[in-house]
Amino acid sequence: MKKTKIRLIILLILATLLSVFVLLSFHILMKKSSLFINLDFFSSPIKVVFLFVSILFLGLFQLSLLSTCRIRNESVSVVTFFVSKGLKIRYLKGIVICFLTCLSSFLMGLALGGEAPSVYMSSLCFGLVFSFSRQDETRLTRAIKVGASVGFSLAFANPLAGIFYSFIPSKWHKSYFKNEYKLIIEGCLCSILGYLLYSSLKGLLYFNDYKGCFYKAFLFNEFNNSLFNLSLTSLSNYWIFVLIPLICLPLGYLFVHFLGILRFYHWKEKAYTYLISLLGALVLISLFRLYIPSCLGTGATIIESNLAYLEKGIVYVLELFFSRLILILFSFSSHFSGGNIIPTLSIGNIMGVIFSYLFSLALNLDSNEMLLVTYTFMLSFFCFVSNKREVSLALLFSFGPSLPLLLALLPSIFIEFFAEKYIKGFISLNKEFATRDIKNNSYAKTLWRHYPLYRREYEEIWERVV
Repeated sequence: MKKTKIRLIILLILATLLSVFVLLSFHILMKKSSLFINLDFFSSPIKVVFLFVSILFLGLFQLSLLSTCRIRNESVSVVTFFVSKGLKIRYLKGIVICFLTCLSSFLMGLALGGEAPSVYMSSLCFGLVFSFSRQDETRLTRAIKVGASVGFSLAFANPLAGIFYSFIPSKWHKSYFKNEYKLIIEGCLCSILGYLLYSSLKGLLYFNDYKGCFYKAFLFNEFNNSLFNLSLTSLSNYWIFVLIPLICLPLGYLFVHFLGILRFYHWKEKAYTYLISLLGALVLISLFRLYIPSCLGTGATIIESNLAYLEKGIVYVLELFFSRLILILFSFSSHFSGGNIIPTLSIGNIMGVIFSYLFSLALNLDSNEMLLVTYTFMLSFFCFVSNKREVSLALLFSFGPSLPLLLALLPSIFIEFFAEKYIKGFISLNKEFATRDIKNNSYAKTLWRHYPLYRREYEEIWERVV
């Protein structure tokens, strides 16, 4: 018994180390891709040609693999499903394909994030390590779930968010924590260990950048907004924070269902849908690079800039909003790979900037109050789109935890709870996508090719389930 526990601890540590190595490399390259996005390609005809060729090459490269690849949060649950059925997964090949396809999305400038790929690759890292030890299906499935927690923790430099994301059930059962407490403890320890190792390594790799402020290596994207300094006086107009969820609820509902419609028509397993993805990327990315390049990319820069965009005027912010919205609608419904959390947060952030500006005109808000309104709107919008109120709360620690922000977000949490319970058709974006994909039968046809050991029995098993 003692040897078994020691063996389990060693495997968990090795899997965590592998996840840290893979995801640190992935995140560094993801951040470097912004340098390519910001290059000026319109200063000469040769550079314009190079831009078109690079987008076509990256798109074709990804689409050659993308018929075998679907990156979404549900990927982990599908992996565990097939593992539980005794089907073997090619973990290493899956990591490589995910790494390359998502990196090409970032280089193209699509509005796709790195959080879902991080979750997926981390779960595969844990599956890979535990598969070498010849564990049974139950132990392997549990390890993959722990890997998902580590991946989300590293994506947001926030172990609490990873734990909430992976281990808080959508429906509470009295026996859940009693049955799963060991798994939750494993996830907590591995998430914290992975976070500390990841942040320390990042700090050492960029030691000169963090000299004198090494603690920033432990923060998500080194956000510098002074949320720590917000006082309770920022809540003097608390009715605004009650109004915000009432605005975000219909906006989130429309956002999810409109994307579902686009997804249904754009994600069919037809050659023309792949052609639309390729040509749409070529046209949209080229236009946005020319006119408003700040709308491109994952959206982390948009969140980081925040109220600074108002210095360019509210007209510019509105242009940024509509450009970003178009790019998100295309990216999410296209065949390209990436996550949807950071892009969703980014569009919520821009809307928060717009509404904070409008509120400031009416109520003469100061900069701290506007900042609080912006972040509350961003997290509230994400809450209604994802139906993960506990993750929205946990993300407070990624964007600068503060008591005023927590209190400002509480009305959104309560309203989202009742909306999920009583409003018909109120579902998360991921569930909407999965529903549309199943209707298309594209889920059964293509999803598990990502692993990428494709067999006809995969389709047959899944079709019996759905």
